Amino acid sequence: MSIRERFDKKLNDLRADVLKMAKLVEDELQVALKALSTLDAELAQQVIRLDKVVNKSRYTIEEKSLELIATQQPTARDLREITTVMSVIVDLERMGDQTKGVAKVISHILKYPADLHLPELQTMGDTVLAMLRQVVVAYTSDDVESARAIIKQDDQVDELYARLFPKIMKHLAENNEVAKVEATYEVLRVARELERFGDLVANIADRIIYLATGKLHEEKKKKMSKPRVLFLCTGNSARSQMAEALLRKYADDRFEVHSAGLEPKGIHPYTKQVMAEIGLDLSGHRSKDVAEYLAQVHFRYLITVCSNAEKNCPRVFLGVNEHLFWQFEDPAAAEGSAEEQLAKFRQVRDQIEQRIKDWLTERINQQD
Repeated sequence: MSIRERFDKKLNDLRADVLKMAKLVEDELQVALKALSTLDAELAQQVIRLDKVVNKSRYTIEEKSLELIATQQPTARDLREITTVMSVIVDLERMGDQTKGVAKVISHILKYPADLHLPELQTMGDTVLAMLRQVVVAYTSDDVESARAIIKQDDQVDELYARLFPKIMKHLAENNEVAKVEATYEVLRVARELERFGDLVANIADRIIYLATGKLHEEKKKKMSKPRVLFLCTGNSARSQMAEALLRKYADDRFEVHSAGLEPKGIHPYTKQVMAEIGLDLSGHRSKDVAEYLAQVHFRYLITVCSNAEKNCPRVFLGVNEHLFWQFEDPAAAEGSAEEQLAKFRQVRDQIEQRIKDWLTERINQQD
């Protein structure tokens, strides 16, 4: 066997390894979708075990790819083949992570099953599974037209997610029971994991086009940038921090959310405590000065959450489309015992939470 023949065999072995890894991800997704439809906790654990195998597979293939580059002298076409492999296995591993995210949600939904009829969720799962199978076939045959068709299919997944989102948000807004709200939020997480899975399949389709044509560009149209929201108060220690975390929770990643203060004081410990009570960890957050954003970032919404910030808000933001004022009492000004002060923080937290849910519902109604 000549040097070239040995090299070609190693390239073919790499492709075969990628196909095996893709089959592992397919199996993982199938199990996760079944676990979701049946709310089977044991199947969910099986997904997590499968994901570990997927991760191990990625690193094994990566090592082989790097060794091939280091020990051979690949031509431009050969190098394109190897770099495509390295890109594809990263996307496959991330698909495994999204699938694992679906499985992790099941234990939460089991505690408080969400009373939601969402056929779009089942359709999303079926669609991304079909896309994965199709992209494997396209990769095997370097089929550019099939790759382009798969990218268009991802638009359908995005549309399904867009239809699901207002339904889930409406359910959140109409529900006051914490348990039901949490369960519904977990359903939203599932939809987001599946939507992202579709994006990753489209990434692989892009790489198939690159492999066949040598042109490295993103075929899939760029999604519109997310609207930015800035919550502003005086100290960025309580109200605006709560609002930032709660909007992130209920809007998934529909917005790029920030908060700041006119005179940042650091996050109040009671803010962290009452947010942790509802499952939101602010340990990695910091109190930010509004000057960090002045004339630098375009915001779709500037929302002031205290009267002092509203009165003294700097007017030099570039391109703020809409300025809203939501007034809430400053919980840090509460007097009395520690428990009385905590009660005020909880009260303000709940008021902000309801206002955000109402605002999201208003935006959905305006779009209808």
